[in-house]
Amino acid sequence: MFERPEANGPRNTPQNDQLTIPPTAATALNQLQTKFHDPTVRVWAVEVFLTAYKLISPRPPSSSIFESLQLRYGKHLEILKVGRVYSQPSMVMAYIDLDDVDSLRRATVYTKWYRKLFKQWPDNKPVRAILKKRLRRMQPRERQYDPFLLPVLVALGQERRRRSFVSGIPDPFSGAHEPRSSSKLPQGTRRASTNVTILATTSHDPEHIWAYTVEFTDAFLDCFDDPSKPCEADQLSISHSRIPLSPIEVTTAMLLETLATKH
Repeated sequence: MFERPEANGPRNTPQNDQLTIPPTAATALNQLQTKFHDPTVRVWAVEVFLTAYKLISPRPPSSSIFESLQLRYGKHLEILKVGRVYSQPSMVMAYIDLDDVDSLRRATVYTKWYRKLFKQWPDNKPVRAILKKRLRRMQPRERQYDPFLLPVLVALGQERRRRSFVSGIPDPFSGAHEPRSSSKLPQGTRRASTNVTILATTSHDPEHIWAYTVEFTDAFLDCFDDPSKPCEADQLSISHSRIPLSPIEVTTAMLLETLATKH
């Protein structure tokens, strides 16, 4: 399902000799390099970078770690917790801190009941061993291929298709400029395909930011609208890039290439 990550480095990036990096974007990327250990700096840097290139409009500071994203499967609705969601007619994307995904997964195993139990019986080694084994089975071998990314991508695809199809939906970031490669569709028109992106970081890879992109067909998203019908969609392929954080000229070129060509 995941395609081979695109090679990183100056030879595999667009020509960046004439690339002009806004001061705010340069500051954000420099902070991302030097303070990568701080998760609040990571999300701040990503947001400042997107704002500097007018991919999103400025947003008020948020003290919340998570934002909600809706995943629909027939009549069922699941709320996914992600770092940030950027939703507008021209682009729908999310930022995910994979360390937070690990924390959420751990919380599903070490529930409030078990935490209370361990306070009363801290040396309960048999139960601890069972929970440790259960958690290990849920953890991906490689964080960059976390299966949690797939439902987030689907939810983003549903959100973008909803925005492009349903007329009269207000854009919470209406001041943002659209990527140059985007084409406006008449209200009430369905896209032949829907492209979405996730930017992700993890403390286990402090030298890179990961970009995941996927192009959903209508047939694939229709499978989630009415799961009682046979799903005739083609196999899904997720492409991802391992983007180095240094030098910042390469980081900028690769990020802009991903965000401009995938939307």
